[in-house]
Amino acid sequence: MLDLLMELTYRVGLIIMIGLVFSRTRAFKNIIEKRDTNVAEKITMGIIFALLSILGTYSGIHYQGSIVNTRVIGVAVGGLLGGPMVGIIAGILSGGHRFLIDIGGFTALACGISTTAEGIISGLLSKRFKASQQRIPFALIAGVLLESMQMLILLIVARPLDDTLELIRVISFPMILVNSVGIALFVSIISNIQSLSGIQAKYRARQALLLADKTTQSLRDGLDRSSALMTANQILSATDFDAVAITNTNEILAHVGAESDHHQAGMSIMTQITKIVLKSGEVRVAMNKDAIGCPMEKCHLNSAVIVPIWEGDVIKGTLKFYRTHDIISDLDIEIAKGLSNLLSTQLRISDLERKSKLALNAEIKALQAQINPHFLFNSLNVVISLIRTDPQKAREVLLDLSEFFRKNMQSLKDEIAIRDELVHVDKYISVSRARFGDKVKIQYEVDVDQSTLILPLLIQPIVENAVLHGILQKPQGGLIKVSLKVVMPSESEISEQSEYECLLDRCPLNRGSYLSIEVTDDGIGMSEDLVQRIMAGELPDSIGFVNVMQRVEKHYGVASQVIIDSKPGAGTRVRVLLPIKEQK
Repeated sequence: MLDLLMELTYRVGLIIMIGLVFSRTRAFKNIIEKRDTNVAEKITMGIIFALLSILGTYSGIHYQGSIVNTRVIGVAVGGLLGGPMVGIIAGILSGGHRFLIDIGGFTALACGISTTAEGIISGLLSKRFKASQQRIPFALIAGVLLESMQMLILLIVARPLDDTLELIRVISFPMILVNSVGIALFVSIISNIQSLSGIQAKYRARQALLLADKTTQSLRDGLDRSSALMTANQILSATDFDAVAITNTNEILAHVGAESDHHQAGMSIMTQITKIVLKSGEVRVAMNKDAIGCPMEKCHLNSAVIVPIWEGDVIKGTLKFYRTHDIISDLDIEIAKGLSNLLSTQLRISDLERKSKLALNAEIKALQAQINPHFLFNSLNVVISLIRTDPQKAREVLLDLSEFFRKNMQSLKDEIAIRDELVHVDKYISVSRARFGDKVKIQYEVDVDQSTLILPLLIQPIVENAVLHGILQKPQGGLIKVSLKVVMPSESEISEQSEYECLLDRCPLNRGSYLSIEVTDDGIGMSEDLVQRIMAGELPDSIGFVNVMQRVEKHYGVASQVIIDSKPGAGTRVRVLLPIKEQK
């Protein structure tokens, strides 16, 4: 029994080493990176793990008319990692091979049945395995149960019974112990590979942080060949992508890196997937050469992510990242979206500056204020810290951050629905919670039709001020309440207005309905003097709030009001009153 134990241990090491070679396949990487795999990839994975199981059979130890083997490792790991389809394919192929191929032994039928059952059961356990926080113990226990089931099937099926009993007495302990440890070890190695992927993701997140500062300056004069080439070179030099390209709606403006010999500036857009992005405005990912659609047969571009570049509501071009060997990861996609949003924002700023520096100065400042380097820096640092401990949470924060900047990119629309502005607030709060945890709480009281149109970036900057200057100044954090309702000013409020202002047709409040937006926090509050200085725009930190006041007055006229009520230690309330236009 001891000799069997040692020999079986050597075979497990061989299977794991070969399995690591297979881990370089695209389908295996998709599983490791938690990407959805298509049917063809699942079939490929099933065949790969079946081959590992068959190798476990051939490398087994012949003993008393049977084979002491490591076959279960392939089907069990395949089922746990790949799911039911992979487990079933691996189980049927390797089990069928054990039964049909003449390699001796009175246990052929029993082993064929047990191997097939092990593949099916491990596939069914896949969902719980992936949801488990203790995957290695899970895999170890699963291995013990699967191999114990095999011994039971041997007892039921294999004959003669006396030989079966003697065989089980000798091989059960070595096979259950070594194979279950082998399954757990295989899973542990996969977890280490995922950790290495997390380290790479951390490096890429830092790259994105550096690029945010560089690329926002490149397109200040608009999107042309010169600015596109500068931007593409900056991105390529700071990332590990194999090629970077920027197009307008008709031609390639810049292509740097791999395959730049036939993807050249000035050429018409060649790939169909780029044309789809330009038409739909949606992100597209190409996972193989055929999906990219380059007409050159010898083109080595193997996978790509293509994101649109916007100028307001108009698509101005695309930003494309290519890889020649590896697949595009989820983090690659989020980085591409983030950079696209930053470039789109810069293009929008440049367009506004060219059209009217004075007339739209307030809107430009509003947009620029939202591209907060500290906010981006701190948020990406949160993502970096989460990548190792909670990759799924890191992805969610990146999605929220990407959506936050996408909303900023569209922030110069005339008006948006209240529901869209509240979504923007939610994205900001989600990213803030990832940074500060339970210190940031929010509560909504919305008693209006959420399709009502208001200025964009009206509520979010006020909420941001409440977070940064109110509740985060308290060690325990606090609560922000956002309230929206329809009100009518009282007669006393109207009569208290300056008679001189009304003679000049500048009565702030009139009889009629108003939309009341209140943002209240229970933070540290502030003095009356500080409130007056903020209202006067004397404090640099209050630019976002001052911008809100300027845009409200410009858009709604003097019939609107922005009011701050605050006392030290008692929190702050910001109230915005907007006249509701009568429907004609």
